[in-house]
Amino acid sequence: MTEVFRKYLEATPGEAEERKGSPVCIVSHPDAFAERGPCQREAIGEVWSLPFCGLHGREAELAARDEMGISLEGIFSGLVALEQERHDRNERAVRIIEEAACSKATRRFDTDTLAHGEAIVAAYPPEELEQNTDPDTLRYDYEHMGMDNPYEWWCDAQLMACRFMRQALDRGLAGFLKDLEYVRERATVQRLLAGRYLEKARHERVHL
Repeated sequence: MTEVFRKYLEATPGEAEERKGSPVCIVSHPDAFAERGPCQREAIGEVWSLPFCGLHGREAELAARDEMGISLEGIFSGLVALEQERHDRNERAVRIIEEAACSKATRRFDTDTLAHGEAIVAAYPPEELEQNTDPDTLRYDYEHMGMDNPYEWWCDAQLMACRFMRQALDRGLAGFLKDLEYVRERATVQRLLAGRYLEKARHERVHL
């Protein structure tokens, strides 16, 4: 996938008139809106062959890039580990794999956690969506919190949804994409809200 967010070509005035039935943004999960959605903004392009407006498309694009970067990192790390465990380890093969991991083609999908976090906040304003926080997040006992907490659960769920979407698209299983996007939207919003709730709990513990 060389172009993650494939933008539609700009229409001329005549074409714009003909395109009154052009697609609208696919984002529709109730968790993504202070009042029941869906988005209904005009789509300007596609991620995973699904239509998105500019705001939601930017978030989806960075989510897709994050997932691809993490997957590539895991693949290269696994290949290096396998080669290093061999009794007749080939150091040249290890160097080739490491160089491939650092190549320009691979670095295109480097994760940018800060940019993606900002895009999530822009697409799904947390102040407006706080009432949609999942009950399990609100009930979680942060007095005994570790790495396994709602924020981690939703980060994992979001990453898994993105991975399934990429794999479905690669295998021509387009029929699954809309449902997977619906799941991804919920995971994205709940990741954001759980992160805010986690920070609030940490702040309260520090000031006890």
